Amino acid sequence: MTGMTGQANITKCELERETLYHRNRAAEEARRALDACNPYARSCHEALSTLHAEASQRLEGIARLRAEVRTRVG
Repeated sequence: MTGMTGQANITKCELERETLYHRNRAAEEARRALDACNPYARSCHEALSTLHAEASQRLEGIARLRAEVRTRVG
């Protein structure tokens, strides 16, 4: 009876090892895919930052013009 339990534990450990091996391979593939996308993500982030800065400058300019018009009208 004990021998069967020992064999069952060995089989269970082998299955767990194989599962972990496949999970590790999948994680490595996912990491490689993310690394491949990273330059694109970085350039998109830089473009969005630039657009945000430009939009902020334009909004500040509009706010200054509105304040100027209010001063002249008021």
